[in-house]
Amino acid sequence: MKLILPEPLIQYANHQSQLALDVTDLAALKTGLQQTYPELADVLFENDQLNGFVALFLDDQPVNLSSNVVLHNHSQLRVICAISGG
Repeated sequence: MKLILPEPLIQYANHQSQLALDVTDLAALKTGLQQTYPELADVLFENDQLNGFVALFLDDQPVNLSSNVVLHNHSQLRVICAISGG
């Protein structure tokens, strides 16, 4: 599957905006990121939860870590950072 990162997060993934990962579900994604890109995992996850400032979209549909979805080779998971303003 392909993980697509926004510009502010590519610094935590060896300056890659897209990561090809061999995982089949979101729990495996978290584990895989912790092993391969630990700095990115530290930014994305907090206390076994998705950090509040990011959202995940699987093939343009919102998902969260508790979603029971299957990831395929052609799946695209996009990380979206929250925007704050006043």
